[in-house]
Amino acid sequence: MAAKAKTSKEIKRSEEIKEVKDTEKTVKVVKSSKKDTMIKDDAYAKIPMGEGKTVRKIGVLTSGGDAPGMNAAVRAVVRTAINYGMEVVGIRRGFSGLIENDYVPLTGRSVADTIAKGGTFLYTARCPEMITKEGQDTAAKNCVEQGIDALVVIGGDGSFRGCLSLAERGINVIGIPGTIDLDIACTEYTIGFDTAINTAMEAIDKIRDTSTSRERCSIIEVMGRHAGYIALWCGLANGAEAVLTTELYKYEEKKLIDDIELKRKNGRQHYIIINAEGIGDSEGMAKRIEYATGMSTSATILGYLQRGGSPTCKDRVYASAMGAKAVDILYKGGCNRVVAYKNGGFCDFDMKEALAMKKDLDPFLVDMLGKLTRKGEGKGLLSEGMLPADVSTGNCKSIGVLTSGDDAPGMNAAIRAVVRSAIGYNMRVFGFRRGFAGLIEKDYLEMTNKTMSETVQLGGTQLLASDCPEFLTEEGQEKAIETLKELGLDALIVLGGNGTMRGGLDLIKKGINVIGIPATIDCEVACTEYTIGFDTAVNTAMQAIDKIRDTSQSHERCSVIEVAGKRSGFNALWCGIANGAEEILIPEFYDRDEQRIISEIISKKKLGKRLHLIVNAHSVGRSGSLAKNIEFATGLETRANILGLVESGGRPTCMDRVFACAMGGKAVEALNKGSRNRIVAFCNGEFVDFDFEKAMRMEKTPDTYLYTMSKKLSR
Repeated sequence: MAAKAKTSKEIKRSEEIKEVKDTEKTVKVVKSSKKDTMIKDDAYAKIPMGEGKTVRKIGVLTSGGDAPGMNAAVRAVVRTAINYGMEVVGIRRGFSGLIENDYVPLTGRSVADTIAKGGTFLYTARCPEMITKEGQDTAAKNCVEQGIDALVVIGGDGSFRGCLSLAERGINVIGIPGTIDLDIACTEYTIGFDTAINTAMEAIDKIRDTSTSRERCSIIEVMGRHAGYIALWCGLANGAEAVLTTELYKYEEKKLIDDIELKRKNGRQHYIIINAEGIGDSEGMAKRIEYATGMSTSATILGYLQRGGSPTCKDRVYASAMGAKAVDILYKGGCNRVVAYKNGGFCDFDMKEALAMKKDLDPFLVDMLGKLTRKGEGKGLLSEGMLPADVSTGNCKSIGVLTSGDDAPGMNAAIRAVVRSAIGYNMRVFGFRRGFAGLIEKDYLEMTNKTMSETVQLGGTQLLASDCPEFLTEEGQEKAIETLKELGLDALIVLGGNGTMRGGLDLIKKGINVIGIPATIDCEVACTEYTIGFDTAVNTAMQAIDKIRDTSQSHERCSVIEVAGKRSGFNALWCGIANGAEEILIPEFYDRDEQRIISEIISKKKLGKRLHLIVNAHSVGRSGSLAKNIEFATGLETRANILGLVESGGRPTCMDRVFACAMGGKAVEALNKGSRNRIVAFCNGEFVDFDFEKAMRMEKTPDTYLYTMSKKLSR
């Protein structure tokens, strides 16, 4: 029988599988507008090992303040280096250990089971000696005497200044940004920030509960001596009434007191103030507010609570990628660089240039904070002299909003942002219950600021969500359009996944102005790097897999864990990296070779491996039969675990709340400008919008760099 010809899609998929299997492939270089400054992906791939100085031995240390995710970065450095045939030594207590020759050899096994642990197992410390010429000379001399060809330093800008002094003495240094403050200018992400904001957010959620019950004003002080990123993100994520940062607050306490009194007159029963460490004096401020307003006021300083805890999924994945990237740079001949995440990709900068850069708080997020803190109850602190006033163009006077398909954590935050931003532009907002079904059945309510009060922290969707087979029919769509016309709506905002976006496209073809907001835990909408709900889902799955790993290790068991992903492998890839899985099965790259998986398990079992963790995408499926086949072939007890709907529930993470607020605000902003038929997206580090029809024709696959890296780290 003649072989069946492959389709172009099958050929493309087989080429992608072949590409990611080649761990020394040349990755396409993305050109930067700044030549020789920012290098994305693997731009050193054209430089063969051996040109310049060959790196045979790497030292790695963690310096300054500890940050969750540092262990994941160290683990990635060690395992990537071993993959390249390099030796690795760990240096304890940062630069102090370098000066005092406090080293420990690191192997693949010595960093096993560290990815989920907070802090840093290498310890960290601030080192006053490193500020002195004598200390710097000693550190450089010790590197040479120990045969260390390059040093990987994980820390903040103070640590990088120490790196620069070593670079000036001939030591090749690669910096990895590790600080919860997010205050390193060359990068949009630093290791530890995501965990810190989630820790702070969860604490503030609890404080809000008791403040609401007691009708109290609460001041919560978060970290950030010179930068207000933690305060800004928590302010958005917790629905704070006021956010005080060094960048925005003008120390006009009377305005703060006036705003509290105005909102109390308008019926506000409690008041949350997020105060950055750089502003400080939280306890004194609490006393003055209580004296001036008569409102019971308390101060809570979260302090070092924000530095601890098991790292979030993002901190584990991005820390791993940065650690691997640092070693890739060294292997390809790079020197004295800082690894960064910018414009949607991992890249690196010249160290001296990186330290000279400056950055401010994201102006779009600051603008959103200003809009959401006003709440129609007073102008708020950020609206006078700091932000442009909302100006209605009259392009849109009345809009509808609905959530359709599967629910996703963060939908409520997006709806809240839509409602409050729209009211700021003098628009009326109608919410439709149960998605397109509510549109057909005329099941709606007019929404006000109070409608979505206290919902930013809730999972699911207050508007309810469902599939609607009737909407797929011509008759159902005509009924939906009839409802929109009866209410006189100028536009409809739809939140959901690809199915919801296709429903939006059907309405567009019939003349309705539709704005789409991607909300699905599968992250499958092609035009955007992020979808609402994905971050919460991968964190929920990761925490469950952490528990499965604990019991599997105790029983010397193989576990197959199936995670979300109806048509894509984004959840499985992230969870596989975050949980240190031995195998990640995703539809984009899995070649269905069960025998290879079984052979690798047998080989690792002979080498003393007691635990085998396989993360499987729902779209690959067959977890139960795979587990049975593995147990039959290897004799190793094997269990299948299907996480299912647990990934769709729970309170949204900080990232899901903040990005949902931004996307909701962006949708309304687009309508106010007169835009028609757009999908809001997060691309290359900013919130944008695309033509709806063109966006639906786009395609995307999981990051090949992350997938290739996962192979190196699992060995």
